Amino acid sequence: AEGGSSQAPLRWSLELREDVVPAASRIDRPPPSPSPSAAPLLVLRKRIEHRWDRLLWDESEAAVSKDWKREDRGLPDEDEVELPRAQNLRRLTHASLRDLAEHQTVVVAMRYPWCSLCEEKDKAFVKAAKVVGGKDAFAGVAWGALDLREEKEAARVFCREDDLHACKKDYCPLYVFKPDEPLEEPYRIEMHLLYEMDEMAMMSDPMAGAPGYKPKSQNIKPNFDRFERDLALLLPPALEKVESREDLEALRTRVDNVVFSVGVDLTEFRRAGRPLRGLASLAWAEDPAPFLGRAPGGGGGAEATAAAAAAVVELWAAEATPERLPLRFAGSLAPLAA
Repeated sequence: AEGGSSQAPLRWSLELREDVVPAASRIDRPPPSPSPSAAPLLVLRKRIEHRWDRLLWDESEAAVSKDWKREDRGLPDEDEVELPRAQNLRRLTHASLRDLAEHQTVVVAMRYPWCSLCEEKDKAFVKAAKVVGGKDAFAGVAWGALDLREEKEAARVFCREDDLHACKKDYCPLYVFKPDEPLEEPYRIEMHLLYEMDEMAMMSDPMAGAPGYKPKSQNIKPNFDRFERDLALLLPPALEKVESREDLEALRTRVDNVVFSVGVDLTEFRRAGRPLRGLASLAWAEDPAPFLGRAPGGGGGAEATAAAAAAVVELWAAEATPERLPLRFAGSLAPLAA
């Protein structure tokens, strides 16, 4: 609000309930009028568009009328959808998530409480957290839900400009945070659903099986097997350190494919290898000396020493044998240079 020309501007500092887009917001000023009600109109564009919500974080700071309440006072103050809730699901904040993810893998449903698109999949997530979380292989995994409206900083970090609201009807991702990877670089996995109908219901419904048609009589349940498989692929360490050829061979007995590196920047190597999670393990060596003399096309001596001085990335596929040497990446390793 601004005073007259002889008065200093009156400024309020009020925290908004949600982030807005300043470039798309505006102030509409009324034409000159002696009426005291002729005041400027502030129009704010929400960063993520949806229906009504409270304007201010702390409504005790100022009295602001709600435009939707002017026409129907029976409407609620804001849309509310309950976030996933269960005994083994923790209600997380951005700070508690950071603390928890430093020590163990965390699977989190990050949701806006006004969004109902993920309701079915969140119910499936509650069941999967109980069923899958109860298995020994996932005993060290924590499960939780985070309110992105209340935790605005988390929304700014994990919902970037090109993906403001990742929740869609067919895609409601769960975020997987690992203690050996940065909090700002979570993985995303999907909670898939299975739709089933009994034979009698299918025969009595002429539309059954039609593309896009969802009959009311169908049963919906989580695809536990796929969820368990997708999550299991993310649990091993992002990078495995090997110090000798024996270590490398031992790793190859546990996994089919190994991408081995020497002399590369480990952060960039880990990031470049993210699409390979579940297909190959990433291994690295700090000291290249134990691995000299096995470079393709080369023996030991000066040639191997020169090769060790440069960055090396190799694929040790399941078919590789001492006679069938690994495939060395022949492209540019400049982005991975240490």
